[in-house]
Amino acid sequence: MEHFETSDRAEVENYLRRNDIEFEWLTDRSLRTSATRPGVAVHPLTGEKHWFNQANLWHLSNLEQRHQERMVRLFGPDRLPTQASYGDGSPIDAEGLDRVREVLWVEAVFFPWQHGDVVVLGNSPVANGRIS
Repeated sequence: MEHFETSDRAEVENYLRRNDIEFEWLTDRSLRTSATRPGVAVHPLTGEKHWFNQANLWHLSNLEQRHQERMVRLFGPDRLPTQASYGDGSPIDAEGLDRVREVLWVEAVFFPWQHGDVVVLGNSPVANGRIS
């Protein structure tokens, strides 16, 4: 519960409910959460659809193969600390997310920063400046 900066279970549960996050307290007192979110967002002004999620970051395939294998050995396939799936719970294939990662890199814009620079960007279209 350190992540939530409280030791009050009720406070954590209220936060999770308010944010439409499913949860389950496990026998070892750890917390398992799950949230279904859209994979695509619509820009409020242009109506343009764009990828706006982090499945490519949270999916097990984001790790090197040896780390993937170790995670599955340590936690089991159903208790991984992070994982992404389709909204219905079915698995996302790693090849599809590899293609997403490839497109994100191809579309990435890099520019040199100088001390004092200020950049203002629309959060959604630029994926919050994340590097995937």
